[in-house]
Amino acid sequence: RDRFSGGLHGVGVSVVNALSSSLKAEIKRGGKKYSIEFKNSEKSKDLKEIDSVGKKNTGTKVTFLPDPDFFDSVNISTTQLSLALKAKAVLCPGLTINFNDEISGKKETWCFLEGLAAYLLKSNEGGQLIPLEPFEGDHIVDEGGLTWAIQWVNGIENPLSESYVYLIPTPQGGTHVSGLRSGLTDALKEFCEFRNLLPRGLKLSPDDVLGNCCYVLSSKLMDPQFSGQTKERLSSRQCALFVGGVVKDEFSLWLNQHTSEAVSYTHLR
Repeated sequence: RDRFSGGLHGVGVSVVNALSSSLKAEIKRGGKKYSIEFKNSEKSKDLKEIDSVGKKNTGTKVTFLPDPDFFDSVNISTTQLSLALKAKAVLCPGLTINFNDEISGKKETWCFLEGLAAYLLKSNEGGQLIPLEPFEGDHIVDEGGLTWAIQWVNGIENPLSESYVYLIPTPQGGTHVSGLRSGLTDALKEFCEFRNLLPRGLKLSPDDVLGNCCYVLSSKLMDPQFSGQTKERLSSRQCALFVGGVVKDEFSLWLNQHTSEAVSYTHLR
């Protein structure tokens, strides 16, 4: 079991059931298969054993129908759902996720064996890239973990900028993204100052460094804190320092190992 977790949303199947006209859960565990059903949030059939399965055959299947009394539309956004499922596959290299829309007949399968860098490269196809291969890495210690892929790109629309905490998307960013910004900026400042690459009196700002920057950032924390119940923004204060320190050290090392690409980038900016 992973020692890091994004924590619970505080809702789960209980709220799904409360907002559904019907819900059925089937559970395979310990060589047996169980079932329980609900109607209008109330239990309609008790939990009971319905079949036998192999001991290694485990899992849970939940089937539900949204209650029209609570929604303007009971249609589920397949676009949003497929994006969320794809993100889980990206963040868990080697995990295969299958999506089957029985209404439209659309089927999709995602499995990213090469992780974040391959995902970022795919998104940036057709653009002018620096570096040609993303700056990527991972760092796992007792207090947290960090995995990233970063690339600068021109010539494409809507460049990718995605951040996550564990498997939770944080579309509004937060302290982990702030740490990424500061780490990249501090490392590039030191690189430029040491080699006298900037005109006298000119200073780099985070906006200079983050311009045209594409990234996928995945953080893991022991006890993450978020702004709001939907967890769209990370607010853990210690995360900015942790991410900033890791990214600065790793990017400084990368810059000094890839000097020609680093100098090309500073001239471009």
